[in-house]
This record gives sequence, C-alpha cells and structure tokens, in this order.
Amino acid sequence: TLMEISFLNTDSSNRGVTVHFVPSGGTAADANRVIHMTAAADNALRPYEKRVYTLTPYLGVGDFVQVSATTASVVQLEMSILEEAT
Repeated sequence: TLMEISFLNTDSSNRGVTVHFVPSGGTAADANRVIHMTAAADNALRPYEKRVYTLTPYLGVGDFVQVSATTASVVQLEMSILEEAT
C-alpha cells in the first residue's frame, strides 16, 4: 500500500496536525502515531504552507486512519491510497 497525505494550512497562524494508523478495535495513541506537527514547534504547519507525506503503511481489515488538527476548518487534507491486490 502506498499512501500520500497532503495538508494545506489556509490560516495566517501556525497549526498542528496529528495522524494515527489505528488497528481494528484500537484507539489513537502514541504507539500508532505516524505524523505529529505541533503548532508551537519548529515542525508546525506554517501559514499557507502545503506539506506532502508519502507513507507505506500496512492497514488490515478494520484498521483506520485518524487525523486531527489543532483548529477546525483551517487545515485541508487530501489523501490518496494505492492498494495492491493480494
């Protein structure tokens, strides 16, 4: 599986974004966090910045992706998944 995730900050302030690949029946936790941008840190999503990540996760049946931003309605998310048949 190949996944591309892009974030666009449409605001004039730094924003944080967190992405988790959560196993079936699980919850978002530090152990399954794959992207962590903190608004007050050097890795913040800067004003009007677009950032793209390419990942190769293994997501099984029932697994899911959970994404959250520090402020609602100002970070746009686009995700593409290319999955191989087995």
